[in-house]
Amino acid sequence: MTAFDSLVATTDWEPDDIEGIYRQRIQTFVNALHGAFTPTNITFEWKSTTIAQLALTFNERRHSIKLQFRGQSLDDNKFFAFIQQIIQENNSEGKFYPVYEESYSIGYIFLNDLQKAMLEQESNILNFG
Repeated sequence: MTAFDSLVATTDWEPDDIEGIYRQRIQTFVNALHGAFTPTNITFEWKSTTIAQLALTFNERRHSIKLQFRGQSLDDNKFFAFIQQIIQENNSEGKFYPVYEESYSIGYIFLNDLQKAMLEQESNILNFG
């Protein structure tokens, strides 16, 4: 897995600073895409004690999502779907896939169809579930 460190957006964070965690997660997706995803004007605003709005600008278009929290539980699936949708709307030649180690997700890797097919042939390299 260490050979893919710069390509895999990991998801292992402690929920001490929820706003900071989402900024950090966005940055890991930026890093994994090596410049193909460069959001700006990232904002995080609490709307209530359990709902926050995350917004960002990408390719001169504003995107936003409301995330719901239960205690220290983060809205991971909704956040990932939000990022994936932005990338797909911008005609990217690839998409993010979850990467598993043993039986749990450790992050996401961005691949085009050919890259995914090649890595799937070498199933001992990465596990896509």
